[in-house]
Amino acid sequence: MVDRKKTKAQLIEELTAEKNKAQHYLDIAGVIILVLDNDQNITLINKKGCAILGGSEDELLGLNWFDNFIPQDQIQDVKTIFNQILAGKIEPVEYYENPIIGLNGEQRLIAWHNAVLEDEKGNLIGILSSGEDITERQGAEETLRLLSSAVEQSSEGMAIADLQGNLLFVNEAFAAMHGYTMRELAGEHLSIFHTPEQIPAVEAANRQIQETGGFSGEIRHVRRDGTVFPTLMHNSILRNETGNPIGMIGTLRDITERQQAELEIKATNKKLLEAIQKAEESEENFSKLFNLNRDGYAINKGSGEITSPNPAYLEKLGYTIDQLSKKSRRDNTPEKWIDWEVEKFGVQL
Repeated sequence: MVDRKKTKAQLIEELTAEKNKAQHYLDIAGVIILVLDNDQNITLINKKGCAILGGSEDELLGLNWFDNFIPQDQIQDVKTIFNQILAGKIEPVEYYENPIIGLNGEQRLIAWHNAVLEDEKGNLIGILSSGEDITERQGAEETLRLLSSAVEQSSEGMAIADLQGNLLFVNEAFAAMHGYTMRELAGEHLSIFHTPEQIPAVEAANRQIQETGGFSGEIRHVRRDGTVFPTLMHNSILRNETGNPIGMIGTLRDITERQQAELEIKATNKKLLEAIQKAEESEENFSKLFNLNRDGYAINKGSGEITSPNPAYLEKLGYTIDQLSKKSRRDNTPEKWIDWEVEKFGVQL
């Protein structure tokens, strides 16, 4: 009798130890481990699941999974699928993604792997699920897709090369402005974009990038057909997660039109300067002729005021400039000529 009780006690102890070991494995898992019974209630959940749902094991066990943790607009559809699986009408979906809502109201995106549970008679009694929180990963993937689209669709050329100058990636704009396709440039060396005479300067620029972390400046590039065009480049070193340099990344802009516009502006400015110089020379020549002329000349405003008389004009009237500034044209016009000048020139004397 004692031996039988001891054996039973040992069996209970061993089963308890196995249960604790299994629970330990569940708790150290980096994913949600969840069991739902036929009534859609939680019968088992590990520590990761508790942490994501925001409750303790005691708080979560017995709660209806769909009513408490599935977004309102999806509850009915998910419940229907769950019941159809348990009724054997459809096969369980081995993998799917869906959002859940924790007790704190926070929504997370979970990737689920599922398996049905059966009793010793083969009856379906629930579903075992493991769920990975992919919320951050999905955000990172979306950001990566956005950045990838931006690089691919950018009108500026973009390229990545290893530290030896071998191309790892170019976008379509970079390839097109050189007359290549993206695939044709994969693995090519940066030297194909430069003339032999440029190589020393290019190598010096690459050393500067690796030593200082960056290089910016204008440099001429060679197209596939051999034509040369001016570019503006901005290059920087590419580093890995530990900060070690692993390559070079650069942006490239074709500045042919800009340089042509600059040349046109310079040419226009030159012509304008020449025109101004000619005008100044003409004005100087006119001034000389005006002042040296033996006939008297002056400029008369519509009000009758006399301005800018030449020396001959002052000499004939016997005035200085100061004296003349106090006179009007009427003062210096004979009475018999006043009406004639008003009618002829339309001035007020």
